[in-house]
Amino acid sequence: MAEVASKKPIKRWSSEIRNQARDLYLAENSLSDISEELEVPLPTLRYWQNKDNWSSTKTALAETVDSANLDNMVDSLTRSRSQALNDYQSIQQVAREGLQDEELKFRDKKQAVDAMMAGLKGEGDLLNQSVSTQLIIEIAKVLDDELTDPFLRQRIGTKLAAIGQLYGGN
Repeated sequence: MAEVASKKPIKRWSSEIRNQARDLYLAENSLSDISEELEVPLPTLRYWQNKDNWSSTKTALAETVDSANLDNMVDSLTRSRSQALNDYQSIQQVAREGLQDEELKFRDKKQAVDAMMAGLKGEGDLLNQSVSTQLIIEIAKVLDDELTDPFLRQRIGTKLAAIGQLYGGN
């Protein structure tokens, strides 16, 4: 009877090892270094790299952690908040003039007072949001300076952006 060639059993890698390999790749480690560190064969790493599209993730990650993007976001946010603040202050000015001059386009003094209150409330809300947003931006800058793991930076950045939208009203 002929002897049947036995195949080597395929080793199953845990998702923890696979995720750790991806994180090391995203942190600029070479596949050969990752193979050596995690004791995962190079062909297995290449398979994971292609199947899970690590290269695209790495490119997207580089774009999201770019400090120029953070600066652009801060500039844009500052400009839009500044414009909104100017608008609220303009509303207050028109309302002030309406309280002093009967010829302006208010039905009565109450309508002018209501406009003034809306402008003050909007300005106050905007200033409170600006403080919250500025705090989140400052925290993001500190984390950007201190964290070296790009995958972790992306995850934290995404969470900070969500918090900014929640509390900043954007």
